[in-house]
Amino acid sequence: MGSRGSRMKGGQTQEEPSGSGGDAAASSPEAHAKAPASLAPVDPAPFIPSGGHPIIRGKIDQLSAEEVYEYALRHGEAKYRDERLLGMRGQTHSTGISSGMRIELISNPALKGKTSIAVSGGRGGSSRWLVYWDSGAQGYADSNEIRPEALANDGYTQSNIAKLMKTMKAVQAKGGIKACVADDSGMSRFIDAVEANYASSLDVYDGCLSAVLSDPQHSALAELTAPLSAGPKPHQPPEHAKNGEALYRHAAAAKAPFDAALKKLGRQTKAEVHTVPTLKKVFRACEKVVMDYGGDWSGITDMVRGSLIACSITHVHAIVVALADDPDFTVLHAKNKFTDKNAHGYRDLNVLVKVAGSEHVCEVQIHHKAYCRVKETGAHKVYAQARAVGVC
Repeated sequence: MGSRGSRMKGGQTQEEPSGSGGDAAASSPEAHAKAPASLAPVDPAPFIPSGGHPIIRGKIDQLSAEEVYEYALRHGEAKYRDERLLGMRGQTHSTGISSGMRIELISNPALKGKTSIAVSGGRGGSSRWLVYWDSGAQGYADSNEIRPEALANDGYTQSNIAKLMKTMKAVQAKGGIKACVADDSGMSRFIDAVEANYASSLDVYDGCLSAVLSDPQHSALAELTAPLSAGPKPHQPPEHAKNGEALYRHAAAAKAPFDAALKKLGRQTKAEVHTVPTLKKVFRACEKVVMDYGGDWSGITDMVRGSLIACSITHVHAIVVALADDPDFTVLHAKNKFTDKNAHGYRDLNVLVKVAGSEHVCEVQIHHKAYCRVKETGAHKVYAQARAVGVC
């Protein structure tokens, strides 16, 4: 048996599964269940008819949480309103460049600046951006000549982290995003609608519960994970979490061995394997540190994570047993929402582990195919929209 601790919680790249649970996958009732109705994020048009809101861009399911925070904090400032009226905010080109964005010149990445106003007249019908270059100069550049600035270490630098956390703390001090935009009736009603839509999506997820409760191994899974869920959730070693940049470095070192071990476990258990190409996004990590962990970076235990998708609770049980016996992993803790009587909405089983040769805490997420099918019909976009405006 593998080493076990005293206690057992994006764009993704998917490895071709070696199987989906064998005969169990073919015979399980959820494998033949009718696909759930599609879910969709809220269209902001009825709440903000002009379409000119600075944080509403073309794709309503892809709100930028970072822009939402800045709008919540600054929308009452005269300077912010002037920038909006002048077109210095809220404009987006098909290339993904938007006003107010940090950019770099494709032909010379060392030349960086900030976009301002977009005008027509670029080569081949492209837009041209007025750019304030860091050198102090300003001038126009075609949209196809520039790109978003590549942040060092995907943004995990103390200077970038400090900027993000300062904004988040200021919004939190004012009571959160909804409280900050209480004077914007359109935005307030939009957030209310997003919150209601998100609650409805949780009800749809609850339609999968019968497949969980009727599984013959449901009680066995509860018994298996109960002692592994006891006690407080482990944190990262103090030396790994002195600050966000330090945590990033240690997480980056643990990622490759974790991914390799997870893929091997997936082949062994005939589960679909999803590995995440990047570490946890810096904005979301900062948000969790500020909102959930009081500024303590050691609380982030899913910087490195990956998923195994099971076809049934019986399959989930087999995966947990195999994970506990795997010499490549040390199991530290488990959070089992499949058997949590108080859980509502999406259910999964998250297991905190250390991979052999590393002290960094990582997360193995074990999902049920029935829930994943709901997620794929649009529920995840509903969740992402809700998270962007601070309702979950």
